[in-house]
Amino acid sequence: MGIYSVDKLIAETRRIAKEYRLAIGKTLPVTPEIAIQDAISILKLLPNDENIPGYDAVFEKDGEHLKVQIKGRAILMRRNKGIDLDN
Repeated sequence: MGIYSVDKLIAETRRIAKEYRLAIGKTLPVTPEIAIQDAISILKLLPNDENIPGYDAVFEKDGEHLKVQIKGRAILMRRNKGIDLDN
């Protein structure tokens, strides 16, 4: 494992992606990875460490392992009627 925690790296990736979008006007293709890490962390899932195609994580329930596919979307907030929705 590296010197940074996954949570720290994801937070920094989020910040960089926002700065990139503001500067360039395009999004970085990191939304799926951020969504996967968020879901694993929030829902206490087990990651798909073997990188087997078809699922991103595993949910353990009653001794059964349920495969989970995670999808994410970037929601781009815009100024609306003088209100800055990004902050």
